[in-house]
Amino acid sequence: MDKLLKSIIRVIYISCLIVAFYSSILNAESIKIFKINILGNEKIEKDAIFPYISVKVGDIFKQDKVKDDVKSIFKMGYFENVLVNYNKIEGKGVEVSYIVVEKPYIKSVNFKGFKELKKVDVTKELLTKPFTIINIDNIKKDVQKITDLYQEKGYYQVKVSYKVSDPVEHQVVVTFDIVEGMKSKIDHVYFVGNKNLSKRILQKSIFTRPYNLLLSWIMGTGYLKKSELEKDSKRLESAYSSYGYVRAKVFDPEIKVTHQGKYIDVTFKIEEGKCYKFGKIDIVDPEDNGSDIREVSKKISCKYNDIFDNRKINNDIKLITDFYSDKGYAFADVAPKTSIFDDNLTANITFIVERGDLFEFREIKIKGNSITRDKVIRRELRVYEQEKYTGTGLKRSRANLKRTGYFSEADIKTEKVGDNKIDVIVDVKETPTGSVSFGGGFSSAESFILTGQTSQANLFGKGYKLKLNAALSGISQRYDISFTDPAILDTDTSLQVSLYNIDYEYDNYDTLKKGFGLSFGEAVSDFVRWDMGYFYETVKVYNLGDNVAQYIKNEKGTTSIGATTFSVSRDTRDDFYYPTTGAKQKIYTEWSSSIFGSQADYYKVTGEGTWFTPVSKKNKLILAFRGKLGYMDNIGDDEIPAWERFYVGGISTIRGFKTGEAGPRDEVGDVKGGVAEVITNTELRFPIFEDIGLNGFTFFDCGRAYDDDEDIDFDLRKSVGLGLNWRSPLGLVTIVWGYNLSPKYDEKKSVFGFNMGTMF
Repeated sequence: MDKLLKSIIRVIYISCLIVAFYSSILNAESIKIFKINILGNEKIEKDAIFPYISVKVGDIFKQDKVKDDVKSIFKMGYFENVLVNYNKIEGKGVEVSYIVVEKPYIKSVNFKGFKELKKVDVTKELLTKPFTIINIDNIKKDVQKITDLYQEKGYYQVKVSYKVSDPVEHQVVVTFDIVEGMKSKIDHVYFVGNKNLSKRILQKSIFTRPYNLLLSWIMGTGYLKKSELEKDSKRLESAYSSYGYVRAKVFDPEIKVTHQGKYIDVTFKIEEGKCYKFGKIDIVDPEDNGSDIREVSKKISCKYNDIFDNRKINNDIKLITDFYSDKGYAFADVAPKTSIFDDNLTANITFIVERGDLFEFREIKIKGNSITRDKVIRRELRVYEQEKYTGTGLKRSRANLKRTGYFSEADIKTEKVGDNKIDVIVDVKETPTGSVSFGGGFSSAESFILTGQTSQANLFGKGYKLKLNAALSGISQRYDISFTDPAILDTDTSLQVSLYNIDYEYDNYDTLKKGFGLSFGEAVSDFVRWDMGYFYETVKVYNLGDNVAQYIKNEKGTTSIGATTFSVSRDTRDDFYYPTTGAKQKIYTEWSSSIFGSQADYYKVTGEGTWFTPVSKKNKLILAFRGKLGYMDNIGDDEIPAWERFYVGGISTIRGFKTGEAGPRDEVGDVKGGVAEVITNTELRFPIFEDIGLNGFTFFDCGRAYDDDEDIDFDLRKSVGLGLNWRSPLGLVTIVWGYNLSPKYDEKKSVFGFNMGTMF
């Protein structure tokens, strides 16, 4: 009986405990949170912590959710410990307090081993900064960031570690220790699996290239750059796609360090696949009635059965977009759809056109011109108010403004206003067009020449050009003045008037030339213009020496020259001062005759062209090539005056030679101008300090002038050298050092010179 009673009492007691346990749970589930506190934080704001807390005031208290919040706060990385305290208050609910113990904050960030990188360039990239709570994850990320920065500079063997000091007054010092190692040059770039495309083609398509003493310095190649290496595989695949191999695969490159880290070999493994051709080429325009598609289809470069080429596709996207843009569809979109068929190795291309709405220009707004008149800017524009939108017109307008030379920047933007209306905002930044400039160089007689020039290329803001020039030395004096109105009475015709006085002392005689010139011109299109002119001058030959050539004796006294000139020029350069693309060509003729008041009958013809093309857009390398041919001959029995001949050699023709040295000599050994000339100049231009307009260039010049009795051949004089162009506040300064590759006995091996003026 006693045992039974004890058993019953034990069951009742356990049952009561169970009931009490579940009762407490039920009560807990019904208790709400009435307050949430964050305690212990000093550096980290409460507002930064609250987003990591999921429970809210008014929520039913659940211990599991609070524990999850503790974990979430801890994962922020700023705390050594996170605790929680509950305070149950009858009639209110539960007060939850999160108690944080902050990690030490960073007193300073130090670096050891910096040599090649600047501290300021590194610190601005890092997450670890003074007076912030230490975060080991951020420090580890910064170690990788510093490593990446060094590898971008070619230090592929760099080792970066970190150390955190013991806390003192809850502060620590973080030190990054860098062992730079040597700068690793790329020794070889290998391509494995390329059967149909040559190494030369593949190498040209990627940034990663073997080190070259000259080109690496100019182009920044020859060192392994991780960011560029990651892109090179895609560049190679794009190159293959340009030759029909649309299924080509290029795997992640393999890197091998050689010669104890001094050199690196890079290997690209390639699966070429098969060559595909264009199949069916379609243009789909839901709004077309047939005429537009027929017209633009004739212009595209993608043709049936041609080798597949993604460059043609990209060019055609631009062509079709421009086509619809010039019809007023400002926001036309062209999307290519490619369907590849492996069974017959073809790829169909469908260009899907979405025209959008038709737009017209509402208003042209001009900003930034404090000197230049609005009308001067407007006459260069090829977009007009109340006329349909044209994308080509906008591009040509910007190019025209840049070619004037009045503006360092010419930005043209569009702004949609209302339905089917667009405003054009022309924002220019004027460049100084007035200057007082000085220059110098060496004459053929080794005398130093000083030149002075004052000019205004945008007089009164009307586009007038006024120039006064003087050149003084021990052997010459030159004074000239010219005035140009590019738009007489706001027409398309230009006018130029010039006066000049030139006194020049040669080795065995002197000349004094006085004259004037008058010319008119007109633009045929945005790129082509003609000019026609007349000049009259008197030339006095005097102070003849004892040892002078007979042809100079024959010219003693004063001779009158009257001649007409005519020229046609084409200019597609993108900039007046520093073109990067485009070309400039000019054909010039001169006819001197008694009809025009001349005492010497002759004719002269010159043809000149300069082309600019970017070699590397990333490094802003520009290749410039200039070619010039000239020929002149007498009419009748008259001799060609010595001062009208071609003098090849000097800073404006063949650098590395003195004036006229790359031409014939007379019987006494003096420089004698030629009746024909051949000149070529090749330059590789690169920026040095873009902010101040300082650019460098290397050059290779070839040229020669020919005498009357010489056959025109291509046995040319050659020179190489270096130079600087600085667009200074006083004008364009050119400094050149040229090296004569085949000097004759009386010629210097190198010639230095500088002057003020425009580049070719």
